Amino acid sequence: LRATDKKTGQEVALKLLHSLTDSSKREVAILINVSKIYRNGCSKNILCYKDQFAALYDEKDVKRRFEVIVTQFIAGKSLDNKIQEEGPFTVSVVSKWAQQLFAAIKLCHSYGISHMDIKPANLMIRNDNSDLVIIDFGISCNENSNSSQVENCKNAGGGTLVYMSPDYINSCYLSN
Repeated sequence: LRATDKKTGQEVALKLLHSLTDSSKREVAILINVSKIYRNGCSKNILCYKDQFAALYDEKDVKRRFEVIVTQFIAGKSLDNKIQEEGPFTVSVVSKWAQQLFAAIKLCHSYGISHMDIKPANLMIRNDNSDLVIIDFGISCNENSNSSQVENCKNAGGGTLVYMSPDYINSCYLSN
């Protein structure tokens, strides 16, 4: 959902979580960790966490509680959609996106954070300057975490099968 932060006037994105599952707790914890990388702002190539809160919704006398994650709003398209609608792209455009992706992954890894699901649907391309932004840290893990909310990467599983490396598939799904 798209919204406006009344304090700052900035557009933000809201992700509604119907219940606070382990996966959503992990996503919130990872987004907070990623945002701490840039104490005075956000990386231009990593989705920036802004806030979270609980909301109550009343529908036909049934009250439901939602957790809401607030992140920066990325005006753009997923790389997946962009490829379908506009591809193929020039070598210089692909090179720019690859450099931005590798720099963002390197930054996350330097803080022990592994996204675990890098794929075109989880990469946004901004409308204004065509910069690439990594989104959806829902199954991410943190090697340095002591928190019960964040899985250590050695025990992680999940992701999108067609984008997984063979060694990851072997260690998580095929080994005993």
